[in-house]
Order: sequence, then C-alpha cells, then structure tokens
Amino acid sequence: MQPKIWVIDKTGEIFCNYDDYLTRIDYYQQRRFICEITGHSGLDFFSALEREQEASSEVNDAFPDPLREPILRKVQHSTISRIDNLVDTVFEEFKQDFFPGEEVQVVLDGHDRMPGIVREKSRFNELYRDDGSLERAAFVRYFVSLTNQPDHEAIVDNEHIIRDRKIFSKQMLRSFLKNSLHREAWSGAPWQVKEHLAHDYRISTLIPPHLQYESQVAQRKLQLKRNSDHGGTIVHFFPPKSNFADIKPKGHKSKAQLQTQTEEGARLRHEQFSEYQKLSRDPNFGGIGRPVSSANDPQFIKFISQNPNFPTIEPRAMAPKPPAPPPLKYPREDLELNVSQHSRPPLKFLSEQPSTVAPTNGESVRRISVECSGMLLETWNTLNVFCEVYELDSFTFDDYVEALSYPSSELPSELLTEIHCAVLKKLVNSENEQNGRVWISLPSDQESDDEEDESIMAASPSPEPEIEKRTTRGSLRKSDAAAMKAQAELAAKVHNGAETDQCVKGYGWKARLRKRDFMDGRWVVIVVGLLNVFTADSWRRKTCEEILSKLAPPQMNASEDTTIYQYGETDINTRVKIIQFLCMLSLGTSWVKNYMEECTTQMTQYRKDKVEWQRQRKAYLEELKALEEERRTLQPEAKSSVAEIEELEHELEKEEVKAPELEQEDEDVTMEDAEEEDEDPAPTRSLRRANDRAAERKRRQEEDKKKKAEAKTEKANKPSKEAKQLEKILKKIEGLKDSIRECESEIGVCDDDLRESDCHRTRVLGKDRFWNRYYWFERNGMPFGGLPDSSTADAGYANGCLWVQGPDDTERLGFIDMPDGDQARYQSVYNLTVPERKMKEEGRTHTYTAYQWGYYDDPEDLDKLIEWLNEKGIREVKLRKELNAQREQISLRMQNRKRYLEECESKREDSPPARISSRSKATTNPAKRRCTRWTNETAKKEIGHLHVEPQPTKRRGVARPIEKASKKAAPTQDEGRQTRASNRQDKGASGRMPTRQGTRYNF
Repeated sequence: MQPKIWVIDKTGEIFCNYDDYLTRIDYYQQRRFICEITGHSGLDFFSALEREQEASSEVNDAFPDPLREPILRKVQHSTISRIDNLVDTVFEEFKQDFFPGEEVQVVLDGHDRMPGIVREKSRFNELYRDDGSLERAAFVRYFVSLTNQPDHEAIVDNEHIIRDRKIFSKQMLRSFLKNSLHREAWSGAPWQVKEHLAHDYRISTLIPPHLQYESQVAQRKLQLKRNSDHGGTIVHFFPPKSNFADIKPKGHKSKAQLQTQTEEGARLRHEQFSEYQKLSRDPNFGGIGRPVSSANDPQFIKFISQNPNFPTIEPRAMAPKPPAPPPLKYPREDLELNVSQHSRPPLKFLSEQPSTVAPTNGESVRRISVECSGMLLETWNTLNVFCEVYELDSFTFDDYVEALSYPSSELPSELLTEIHCAVLKKLVNSENEQNGRVWISLPSDQESDDEEDESIMAASPSPEPEIEKRTTRGSLRKSDAAAMKAQAELAAKVHNGAETDQCVKGYGWKARLRKRDFMDGRWVVIVVGLLNVFTADSWRRKTCEEILSKLAPPQMNASEDTTIYQYGETDINTRVKIIQFLCMLSLGTSWVKNYMEECTTQMTQYRKDKVEWQRQRKAYLEELKALEEERRTLQPEAKSSVAEIEELEHELEKEEVKAPELEQEDEDVTMEDAEEEDEDPAPTRSLRRANDRAAERKRRQEEDKKKKAEAKTEKANKPSKEAKQLEKILKKIEGLKDSIRECESEIGVCDDDLRESDCHRTRVLGKDRFWNRYYWFERNGMPFGGLPDSSTADAGYANGCLWVQGPDDTERLGFIDMPDGDQARYQSVYNLTVPERKMKEEGRTHTYTAYQWGYYDDPEDLDKLIEWLNEKGIREVKLRKELNAQREQISLRMQNRKRYLEECESKREDSPPARISSRSKATTNPAKRRCTRWTNETAKKEIGHLHVEPQPTKRRGVARPIEKASKKAAPTQDEGRQTRASNRQDKGASGRMPTRQGTRYNF
C-alpha cells in the first residue's frame, strides 16, 4: 500500500503527515504577507504570490529594455540600505542619460517634438589646459533616427532630447528594482541582481571581498581591539566611534538565561571548593567556621597554584530546559479559554409556556411546539419588515402570538384576518388590474390542469347521451377492479382540498382571489385551494397535506362552512405554518423584489448624505479648533480686564467707607471754631439758614463723588478692542457648536434610515462560545418601536426580547459533539468534555439545536449576560461589543414591553365581566383580549378600506377612492427626508402619511 501524500501545488511542497499539511496551509492563509513589488500588505501567501506575478509581468512589459542592463549594472553590489534612497539615486543619474535603442522625443527650437529612436551615443570627456584650467566640459551627442522621417536623423545633446514620463518614473523604477534585486538578511548587505537576470545580461555575481559578511565581521573585531588597546590612556579616554556597521547578529539569550548561567558557574565553584576541602590534608585549609563557598579565598588560590596537577571537577551535563511556550494572543478560540466559574443567566422559552390566553371553561391549553417557535419569529419579522408592501400596520410580537392562540369562532380577529388577506392580495391581482395576473410560480402539472379546466369551462359543451354497452364477464371483472381501486384511493385519501376548492363549480381559488372574496372567513377557502395546488410540489407536499388534513378532513363534507369551522379549531402551530407558507410565496413576487431594490437605492443615497454631513462636521471642527486657539490667546487679556473692574469696584467701596470719617472731621473743626469764638467773643452778624446751606453743600459733594465713581465704573466696564474681538469669537464658537450638533443629529438620522432600510436579511448580533446565535430583531429593517403612526404605537416596542438560537447541526457535530478521540484530548487539558462544559457554563437552561429558541426580557438578565461573555474569545468579543452598543435600546424596549403587558393585564382585570352566549359553552369576553386593540390604519389610509372588505364599486358622480388616486404620479416636491421612526405628522404630495421610505415608494 502506497503511503498518502499531500501536495501544495503553488509551492511544490509535499507532506506525508496531514497535520503538517494543514498547519502549513493555515500559515499560508494568514493575512500577514506583503507583495514585494507593489507593497500591498494584509494578504495571504497565495494572493501575494499572484499579485507579485501579475506585477512582475506588468513591469517586464512596460519597462524599456535599453535601460535594464545599465541600471542593473549600476545597482549591482550597491550598499544603499533603503530602497527609496536607491530609487532616488538611480533616477537622478539616469534621468538625463539615454541609450541606443530607446524611444525618445527630440525637442526642436520651436518647442515642437518629434518621436525617434536613439541610434548611437557619443560621449566626449572634458579637456584641461596646461595650467590646469578647464578648457571644455564633458558632453554627449545622440544620433536619433526620426520615426516620422525615416531618411533623416537628428544630432542632439541632453537639452534637446526627453523621455516619456510614463515610461520612466520613480514608481516604475521602484517596481523594476524590487522585481530584479535581492539581498541577504544582515545589516549592511549589498544589493544583488537576481541570478537569471545576471545570466541574461552577463553581470558578474561575485561579491567583492570587502563587502562580504566575513570581511565586515573581521573589520569590526579589529576596530574593537584598537579601541580596547587605547582604553587606558587619557588621550583615548573617549574612543572614536566605529565607522563600521554593527553586523553581529542579535543574541538569543535573555536575562533569565544569563542569570541561569551565572548560577551554574557559582554552583560549580562551590562544589570544586568543597571537594578540595575534603581532599586537602593541610590543617590550615578548610578549618572549622570557614565558609564553604569562599572559592576566592587566598588559601584556596595558593593551594591551586602549588598543586597544578590536582584533578578538577568537570561540570555535570544538565538536561536543557524546555523552551518557554509562546505567549498567548487574544482574542482566541472561545473553547480554548479557561472554564468559567459563572453560569449564563437562565433563558425563557415559548415552547415550554402555554398560550398567553388563560384557559377558561374547559378550553384546552395550546402549547407552541419547538419547531414552530422559529416560525413565529420568522413570520412576525417578515410581516413587520415588509409591512409597507403588505399595507399592514406594525404590531407587537405578543399581540401576534395572542391573535394566533385563541379560537376565531369567538370573535373574528382583525389582526389575523388582515394578515392573511394582505398577503393573499400580493399573490394575484384583482380582476380589474392586469386581468388578474398571478405573481407566483405554480407547479407545472397544476398549471396545465388549471388551463385545461378553464378551457373546458369556457367551451362548456353539451353532454352527449351515454350509450349502453353490452357487458361480458371480462368487462365485469374490469369494473369490479376499478371500483375496488377507487375505494382504496378513498381510504388512502388524507384531505378534501380539491373538493373544497371546487365546492362551487367554476369558482376556484383564483377566481375567489381575483374577486377579493374574503368576507365571513371565506379567505380560508382560498388558502385551502392554494395549498391543494402546491401538493404537486415535492418540496411542499408534506406540509401542505398536513395542513389540509386539518382544514379539509376527508371524513367531513367538503364545503365552505366546514373549512371555516375547522380553521377556528386549529391550534397555533397549524396557523403559523399557514402564514409561513403564504409569506414564503409572497417573498418571491415582484412586489417584494422591487421594494428591496428601492431600499438598496435609498441606502446608497443615505450613505452619500451621511458622508456629506460628516464632511461638513469635519470642516466645522477644524474651524472651531482655529477659533479655540484664537480664544486661548485672547482669554488671558479678557481675564485681566475683568480683574481691573473688580479692583475699581473695591476702591469705590473703600471711598464710601472713608466718606463718614471726612464728615466727622468737618464737625470737629466746626466745634473747635465755636469754642475759640466763645473764648474770644466778637460782635458778628447772625446768618439765617446757615445750616441749610451747609447741608446743600454736603449733598452736592456727595453727588459729585457719585458721578465720578459712575464715570470710572463706566470707563472700566467699557469693552476694549480685544474684548469685542473675544466676544465676536465666542459668538462664532457657539454658532459652530450648534452647527456641529446639527450635523451630528443629521448623521444619526442617516444611521437610522440606513438601519431601517436594511431589509434584505435579518442580521445576527453574534455567537457565544457554544455557537448559540443571538438576535435582536429591531436591529435592522424596522423602527425600534414599530411604525410611529400605527394603532399600537403607544406600546413603545416591537418585539422587546433578546432571542437566543441553538447551534445548527454542522456546528454542533464539529465543535460540541466531537469524536471520542477529540473529546479525550480536550478532557485531558480542561478536565471535562465540551458537552459537560456546556452543561456547566450555560446553567439551568440549554439550547441544543437550531429549532430551539430562548429569550431574555429583563434588563438585569441582559447585564448578567454581558458580564458572562468573555472578551478574550474570538466570537464572544464581537457579541459583547454589539450588545454593549445596543444595550440602551434593548433595555428600553424590554421595559416598555413589561409596562405595556402590565397595563393591558390591569385593564382586563378592571373591566366588568361580560359573557357571550354560545350553543355549546360560555366563553369569556374576547373584547378583553389585548390583540383586539390593533386595527389596520395603514390600509384605511392607502386603499380606503380594510383588506378583508370588498373594494367599493364605481358609481357615476362619485369621486374615485383613494386607491386609484394614489396610483397617479404625484408631482415632485421637496418634503425633506422622512423615516419610519420619525413621528412627523405632515403629509406628502400624494396626500398620505409619510412612511419609513417617505413618499418615494408608491404601491
């Protein structure tokens, strides 16, 4: 048996071990390689190799041949280290140098250019006189054959000949040199031309002796020796710096290894000294109290000098220590991290919980099956993301589950009815639109049968009278066999779908759907006919027959009433399968495809708008930065002016304090004068109103002081030129900050528009260590709280839960339920297998398959989940980043959901108990149910009536309904950018409320 080998074709490597082959392939697929010619980085090995080959071929085709040999001879054995400096040197030297065979352009005196080819080149050296002065400078003559004039030649010099810039540029030269040169991996190594090019152009590949590695090492050692010889003199106290490059390879010994060597040497000296102490007979050697490790003791040195032949102890060979493991790089594979001691917060499950409606009066509890949990989320998400296509109001997930849960016989649920009718209308047009065009692809055999039935019904020939035939024994046997076969087929029949569809002859599901015959639950009959058609499809046969066996059982009469009654008795699992079947059909129609294309176009426009706002914001920030620098230069001066004002006010206060003291001094002087007058009385005339005049004089003095103080204050408060400039700058800064805030607001609006228009797929938040997927369905394709003008917009949420899906079979079998050998190796490292680790770290609740869905509806559980995720794991670091980015919105929607459910429950309990009479049983009042608050306001605005209602008939003298008016092209009007999340109440040119996509998409 020949051994197996594995080959890498592009490198020619051959491996006998598959693990080595995989290791090499993984190394080649890492994005760590660089294209040597173009310089592009971040490539895997094979991509870099392909780019090098492509670039090499391009360079070989574009670079002129006459220049190759002289340039390669010039750079051979060049010691210029950097390629950029080498390119500059070669370019400057060859920029004005031309060679025979090169295509050039001759510049005439009139600045006209003529193409030509250099035929010959003559170089003339410089001439000197006898006294050494320059007689003639060196010059070159070129004989150029003119291309346009083959019989003529031009003799020109360097000033009248040029080269095409595209042929010889620095970029082209750099690529050529990278493609043609190589050098060894030591500092100072010379450049060498590649061997095949050197052979083609006969360039010597022998490296000069002074440029070889050994010569460089010898010169380095010689220089070090010279420096050490002159190290003791005062003249050579500062040794000259070496002119040679340090080309000694870097040592691989770390500080720990050097310390280990030192300890080993000390250990050997210690053992040798101890051995000498034992073998020595000198009483003065090795006395009591002497340190055993004193290997540098004078007696020990003397003993060694006197006994040179004394045997020495050889160092014991020690096993080399294993190399240290490479440092761990993060993030890395999540399951390779240490086992966490904390468990994930427990999940909640729909499939384990009964329906949200409490069972009363013998109503059976309807549980949601495990496989239908994902269908519920899938159908709810599809109907809300494409609610504008279906012309439906958005609705919460809890209302959707409740509407699917209770029997329709209690009270027709508008939510459930409108969902079915809206989706059915997108499958087939009405009879007044394109002759009732069918937008879905029907099974081929059913299409042919329908066409034959329609043609037969259109022809409607009269039946011919039957002719009695003579019976024989053979014919009787054949008739008996046919009867038995018919009875066997009847016994094996699983549904009456075809009979129910044709319960009214000539009025099948297509005719009903074109007539929009939905009232009184007759839309269920259309669903039965559609399911019967797709029983011919092998992919859908099982599902369709399972549903039809419950809607049209073979043991019951095939009639409309039977089908409608049977739908009211079906459980939530059957109903969600019907909606999923209809949604899958509608997603293949042109309505949804055109809507997605429109969203793609709008996303492109939103991205352009976002880039424009970001540019404006960047310009404002740069302007704000310049103004802030000006403000910093002016701010200290402004502070000094404010300080001057405060000092003036302080001085005024001092003057006000001094004023009473001056008045007291005036009074003292007046009293002294009066005393002197008493001592030396003299006859004087008495003045009347002298006190009044003194008071007036005092009042005037106070007013003058006050005016002076006000003048000083006004002068101090009067803004200076710098203060005015500062005030102007501050106003500009505030204006720029407002503009920046406006740009940031518009950028946020663009982000919301992009998120809501991203309806092409449901985006996953990330995966945890056990490959569980995490979804927050409001993340893309819909507003966070549903349509702002919907009937349930006051709820403030759409789904309100963080959903967790289990791993699919590929991930589970490849990473969790691994083979026994892999599990054993994993257990040897982590002391438990991967399934055991999953049971330990996930806590009390687990998801094993992709059909299992759990959810979190509490902000505290969300915080615990974020804390449980390990940021060192390659998957969980991304999931944790997404959860932290969306944490605020997720928590808000969870709180709104909790508030909404509590309010609805309290209203249900507070409402008076009303009962509806029934023949069989008494039931609770269905008006208490939460989902009955929903109404399809979007359909009323768009088409003027609900989907289940018939289209209003045309009457003469009556205005057309809104549906036809909406089909006309409305005049263009600039309404501003509208989003589904904006709560604006203005109407567009079409007269309707703006939707998520504004008025750009009209149905």
